[in-house]
Amino acid sequence: MKFVETLGIHRGNSGVFRYKRDSRNITIDWSISNKNSGSESVIKISNDNWNKLLSVIESTDKNSFGLTSAGGIGQPANNLYDIIKDTINITDTSIRAYICAILEHEGSLDYYTGVIGQGVSAQIVLRSDIS
Repeated sequence: MKFVETLGIHRGNSGVFRYKRDSRNITIDWSISNKNSGSESVIKISNDNWNKLLSVIESTDKNSFGLTSAGGIGQPANNLYDIIKDTINITDTSIRAYICAILEHEGSLDYYTGVIGQGVSAQIVLRSDIS
C-alpha cells in the first residue's frame, strides 16, 4: 500500500492514509489516523466507479476544481467534493479528502493555486496550529 497525506487536518485527525489499487478496486485505509477505533476505517471503490469519476472530471467544462467553496467569490465554479458525492455517492468529507489526494498523487489532477482568469482564483488557505 502507498502512504499519502491530505493537506491539513480534518475533524482533528491527521490526514495520513494509505491506498492500494488492484484489478478490481481502489482500497483506502485510514486506520493509521482514525482515532475512533469503533468506526470503519477501510473503503473499497470499484474501478468502474473510479473510471466514472475520472470521466466526469475530464468532461467538465472548466478544468479547475475547488475543494470546499464552489462558486464562492473568487472561487472556481466546480467543487471536487460535490463531484465525488454526486458521481460515486461518497458523502463522508474525510473520504472525499482522501480521494482528492489520490487524484493528485496519481496525476489525474494537479495541485494549483493562483489566478485562473476572469476574476477567479484557486485559493488554498492555511492556518496556524491553534490549540
